[in-house]
Amino acid sequence: NYENYELTIQLLQDYISNERSKNIQHLPEVYIMMGNSAFYLNQLETAIKYFIKSQSLRPLDFRCYEMAIMSYLKMGDKDNSIHLARQAYQYFPNSNYIKSILKGENA
Repeated sequence: NYENYELTIQLLQDYISNERSKNIQHLPEVYIMMGNSAFYLNQLETAIKYFIKSQSLRPLDFRCYEMAIMSYLKMGDKDNSIHLARQAYQYFPNSNYIKSILKGENA
């Protein structure tokens, strides 16, 4: 339910703010969890922000691209979804999902 997603975001924000959480290796996963929670709350711009933060720290994590693209598409933002798919294609040229987004570029 929505309260659980909101609580998840708050707890993870507290985790990031905590001095003991400065271990950067965990941050990409934390940002993905926050992005997923925001996505399910239909806070799509916030979700994208978290997925992009995760991507900047761990560019080879497919989930960052996939979920950000899904968020853009849910918002009806085809241009940004294609832009991000082009970036993802550099790392994941065999991904059928990325290829399908890029096929839509010519549609």
